Amino acid sequence: MKNLDKITSVNITITFILTLLFINFGILYFYIEQINLYSSMESGAQVLESDITAVEKYITALSLIYVVGFLFTGMFFVYWLTNAYLRIKTIFPNLVGTNFQILIAWFIPIIGLYKPYEIMDDLYTHAKQLLVKHLNVKSSLLNKGILHFWWFLWIFDNVLILLASKFDKKAIDVEEIMFSTKFHIVEIIFSIILCLVTAKMLFNYSRVESEVNSIVDIEYDQNFTK
Repeated sequence: MKNLDKITSVNITITFILTLLFINFGILYFYIEQINLYSSMESGAQVLESDITAVEKYITALSLIYVVGFLFTGMFFVYWLTNAYLRIKTIFPNLVGTNFQILIAWFIPIIGLYKPYEIMDDLYTHAKQLLVKHLNVKSSLLNKGILHFWWFLWIFDNVLILLASKFDKKAIDVEEIMFSTKFHIVEIIFSIILCLVTAKMLFNYSRVESEVNSIVDIEYDQNFTK
């Protein structure tokens, strides 16, 4: 039963994020291999077309796996965030976020730049408020510094992805392909950092989630019986 208790939506999300992290390392490895092949070609060394094609196939396959994994990660993340936020909202009815807003906010231009962050900020702020109120020492785990860093990385990495896709379309000769590949390497590095920060942020919350839920249940019962 103890092991089953640990299988929560936040822990499943963390597992998916760590899986994406390892996939990113694989993609990074093959992008570096691609750089090495094209560098050898530029220096006049003989490079087999089959070697270049094989590396490109590995990158494509891992990228597709990453996209599928990213979709599943997003589903579990939104599911966890919705449940955690709406649970907190039973004690703080002034919170304006709804189930629909939590889901759709990520996909609306402009609003997607700030609304998901506001929802996470509300969750962290009010969860910490409950922990502090009940003198729970774990409240220090909900440091919003990591939340700010996470959102900066999320926005910045998405910008890099958009730019990388544009460079891919324009890359024709060896020099342009190498520039595009180097840009992808930079984006992957930021994606790796994003995975680590996101996993850490969710791990911090997972360590206080049961206490927060217990406090919410207690306060809800007290308010309901008044």
